[in-house]
Amino acid sequence: MIPVESFQAKEKSQQKLTYLIFIDNYGVGTEFAQRLGQLGQDVITVGIGKQFCKLDDRVYTINPQESDDYHTLFEELKKQDLIPRKIAHFWSITPNDTLLDNELKLLEKSENLGFYSLMYLAQAIGKKDISDSLKLLIVTNNLYHVIGDE
Repeated sequence: MIPVESFQAKEKSQQKLTYLIFIDNYGVGTEFAQRLGQLGQDVITVGIGKQFCKLDDRVYTINPQESDDYHTLFEELKKQDLIPRKIAHFWSITPNDTLLDNELKLLEKSENLGFYSLMYLAQAIGKKDISDSLKLLIVTNNLYHVIGDE
């Protein structure tokens, strides 16, 4: 598990900030968001869905393949004065037992949840003209062999 403290600035650890967490389907991002909430931070979560949907003031879903959903998300956050100072993106997390027999489908899914999602996210941030500093944490797994028998 990623230590939440590594994502918090040491000198500002007592300051309440708004965190935007793109949660994966395997629980890693959810656990991270819960830990931030326990530390008293303002947490907004975004799950994978078929289209933009506001489930409540702090829970959304978007379609990772629709760039407009990212823009809509930031418009909604701006209306509520909830522009995040820190963003954690967990959509590149995959199950450890991912089968390689369907590599093309896996590659397409990885591109949509990893590369394109991050590109659309960056474009949405750029269009909203956010001038405050912003920290982005990108979390992935199964990217490299570490000891050779993964």
